[in-house]
Amino acid sequence: MAASLTAVGGFVATGWLDFYGPDGWSWLGAVVALLATALGVGVAFALAHHMATPVLLLLALPFCGFFIHNAAEARVLAERGVSGACRVNDARTSATSVLNGAPEGGTSTVTRTVHRLTCPKGGPSELDAATAEARPGATLDLTWDPERRVGPRPTADVPGNSVLILPALAVLAVLLLAATTSPFRPGTR
Repeated sequence: MAASLTAVGGFVATGWLDFYGPDGWSWLGAVVALLATALGVGVAFALAHHMATPVLLLLALPFCGFFIHNAAEARVLAERGVSGACRVNDARTSATSVLNGAPEGGTSTVTRTVHRLTCPKGGPSELDAATAEARPGATLDLTWDPERRVGPRPTADVPGNSVLILPALAVLAVLLLAATTSPFRPGTR
């Protein structure tokens, strides 16, 4: 249980390092996340009396880290984000085939749209999105991080106070799962 708590703490540290920590240390967040996952899973493998818990932790800890990281990213835009109306000068859509892990070299098509923008001073010059957010000549309300550590998003997509629900549920699930690592046996300590 303590190792899983330490792993979750590592994921929180990763989110802080990526979005609030010192500039130029972007690799440190990834190292902390990998060490946190290795610690949580390693201790579970050492203590577990069955293989289900460590395997499930191996799957659950990275998801927990992903949810915490995304919540930290969204929190940055909610806290220090600057909003403004940007004019869309150009929008170019491209499609790329990528391997999707299916048997025999399965591929999926990933479509991205890059919007070239004219924004107020300090705003972004482009927005890379999964869909076309606006046509050329239209105005798009964006929120961006003045420190450029988080990519811009349409203002309507910046989450409100519900940003911590998924990470809280993920942490709870990991801790409940970690509690099964060493089963309680009456009469032992």
